[in-house]
Amino acid sequence: MSTTVRYTNLDNAQITIQQLGYLGDYKKIYLVDDIEKKVEIYVDNKIDEIQYTKADYESLDSVFSQLGTNSVTIITIEEFNEYIIKTIYNYIDGINENMQKQLLMDNKIICNHEFDTSGNIDVRFSAKYMYDDNSFKIGEEIFRFYYYADGTLECICGKGYPFSEHNPFLKASEIQNYFPNLLTDNSYYINFTFLP
Repeated sequence: MSTTVRYTNLDNAQITIQQLGYLGDYKKIYLVDDIEKKVEIYVDNKIDEIQYTKADYESLDSVFSQLGTNSVTIITIEEFNEYIIKTIYNYIDGINENMQKQLLMDNKIICNHEFDTSGNIDVRFSAKYMYDDNSFKIGEEIFRFYYYADGTLECICGKGYPFSEHNPFLKASEIQNYFPNLLTDNSYYINFTFLP
């Protein structure tokens, strides 16, 4: 196993060690065999958060012991057909405070489910995303889909007409008026089911 370290700013643009001195806010990324294993996020030159990708063979206690803290973001990754399922657990003092589950395709998050402390989906903070070929991450999507607690589509938001600063959302009942084939051609977005 070979371990390498690289540095990025908080927007994930690679930076040099020399730039760290005047940045203050950056990420120190540890790669094991070119796969991201641990990320230390620094704010004002102090560690603000540690993210750790846990392998199946590693126990939670061994990760806490190795990192020297039990306040950490633990990530697990599994493959499902052409998709990646990323599960993110936020531990504070060894207690899982919340969890989110992301479905990725081509390294793009297409669904994000947020869970409360009881393990129930918190629909208010969950969404699905649709990208064009030039988009890569959340914030660059062409459409964002939001759902009611029962899993049915509530509304979408997007960029350009018919969306605006004063009217960023279209109700589900209005989508057909502006995008007649959107849901017919992309049935995955009709409801809040995680897997396609």
